[in-house]
Amino acid sequence: MPFLGAQEWAAISMPLDDLASAELVRGPSSALYGANAFNGVLNLVSKQARYSEGGFARLAGGELSTVNADLRQGGEIGGGWFYKVNGGYRGSDDFTVARVGTPQAVTQSEYGTTEHGLLPAERIAPVLDENEILFGGVRLDRYFDNGHAATIEGGYASIEGPVFQTGIGRVQLLDVDRPWFRGNYNAPHWNLLGYWNGRDAVQRSLQASITPTSPAGLLLLDDTNWQLELQGNQDFFDGRARVVAGASYGEEEIRTERTLTFADVDADFSAVFAQADFDITNRLKAVLAGRYDESNLHDSQFSPKGSLVFALTPNQTLRLTYNEAFQVANYSEFFLQAPVAPPLTALAALEAALGPLLGGVPLGFGAIPVLAVGNANLAIEEIETWELGYSGVLGGRTLLTADYYSSSAENFISDLLPNVGPGGRLNPDFQFYAPPAALNAQARAILLAQLQGLIAQIPALAALSNNFDGAPILVGATYTNFGEVDTEGIDVGLQWHISRPWRWSFNYSWFDFDIVEAPSPQLANQLKPNAPEHSFSTGLLYAADRWDAAVSFRWVDGFDWSAGVFNGEVPSYELVDLVGNYRVTDSIALGLNVSNLTDEEHWQAFGGDVLGRRALGSIKFEW
Repeated sequence: MPFLGAQEWAAISMPLDDLASAELVRGPSSALYGANAFNGVLNLVSKQARYSEGGFARLAGGELSTVNADLRQGGEIGGGWFYKVNGGYRGSDDFTVARVGTPQAVTQSEYGTTEHGLLPAERIAPVLDENEILFGGVRLDRYFDNGHAATIEGGYASIEGPVFQTGIGRVQLLDVDRPWFRGNYNAPHWNLLGYWNGRDAVQRSLQASITPTSPAGLLLLDDTNWQLELQGNQDFFDGRARVVAGASYGEEEIRTERTLTFADVDADFSAVFAQADFDITNRLKAVLAGRYDESNLHDSQFSPKGSLVFALTPNQTLRLTYNEAFQVANYSEFFLQAPVAPPLTALAALEAALGPLLGGVPLGFGAIPVLAVGNANLAIEEIETWELGYSGVLGGRTLLTADYYSSSAENFISDLLPNVGPGGRLNPDFQFYAPPAALNAQARAILLAQLQGLIAQIPALAALSNNFDGAPILVGATYTNFGEVDTEGIDVGLQWHISRPWRWSFNYSWFDFDIVEAPSPQLANQLKPNAPEHSFSTGLLYAADRWDAAVSFRWVDGFDWSAGVFNGEVPSYELVDLVGNYRVTDSIALGLNVSNLTDEEHWQAFGGDVLGRRALGSIKFEW
């Protein structure tokens, strides 16, 4: 969902069975993926149609009135053609509850106590009390005798009901359609890829006030984006060196009908990139990569990457990497226009009193919107990271990974902050109110003097400004760049294949966050990592011919959270999950999936839902 720079997981139009792999590429990755690959990339790869022959149907249900259905069919058509069709339905309640009332009452009813921070009260309760998601997709693959291959694929998702957090409050999806299409042509030494995504959405802000452009918090958000990418590769020196290079171009359109932005937004993106791998010796390998990005949203940017991989033994390696990456403000941070409080009516009397002096020129003081606004002057966030890692297979049965990283980031984009503070105005586009140009100099001076005199009685008037069309607004909040932050951490992972059916895993992470520079103590207090200092997980898996089962435990240390209007604490929590499958016959399988087995109520982001247990059972038919 580009407007917020976030993934809309409910829109992924395939069952999890259709994933061939899921890989978390950690660390800054702009050298390979461009803007916003700031601290990592989650790379999900779907299965090719030729590896999806046959079909299955699965029905699942359980707690929260959940009913899920999945269907897939694939096979060979002939002449090198393969196909795959999938579809699904998700229907359930969820853990979302209304927060209409005072902050004190909302906190006590949902989080139990005020010690963790106050939730903002909402003006509107969720309209839908059930989530419904429909999705489907079709894929065609063609394999040629010369080693070339072509893919044509498309899908669609329809979403109703989910509630998600934003910096200005929670939003419920009322009617969202997500169509998509991609095509790919692959040859041994080059690849051409193109895709198109759409989003046609009606959603409702649970926090927004009623305005003429946004009745009862109604928000419209349509988006289309497309991209073409051409990539080539070539080996050199008998395969000891390999170069990959390419270029991409894409465009994006955001349409909100002035419910979320001052105006519609068009953006374009282009890039050239290259990576070279060298086998310096039989045990030492080097990787160098770089990417140059241009866009009408940000200044040109070059992102380098370098790494050395040294083989201690055939099964053990050391890795040293250096990466730089950049993050561009999302469309909300650049162009937001959203009400955050009821309109101010206190100046209507002033306009009436000054009527004879105004000469018929309207001021628009009857109901002045109180808005959170974007900041088109935001600079790019930048990060550079060093990482030292070890990976080794010990004793033929144990895989050990250990990584240490150290990062320095600057120009953080803040959460929404008051536009007027100790350091002046954060957003240069919204200075103090300027009277209409049609007024004569005497009327303008008298009006400004009256407004300045009222600030002591109505402090909010300090944020009085003008919209881009000259109309008066109160800039309740905006974004800014600030600060330099150093982070470091350690990640350790262990997988032990105890015997053929048994496997044990363990993971631990330590994270440290240090604010090196901030414009003011007030802004420093706003910057939180929104992540725990310590966390670990462990799990035990048993996999036999007819059945498998796994139990896992995860512990997360408590941490502070700050994101827009949500500022509070996420207390420490522990979770136990259980999954199991039993194959009754070669064609029928039963499944069990229990998330949060002990039903420990917790929240994983301040302002998020209080989560409990969800247990689902399933039956799957394969052919």
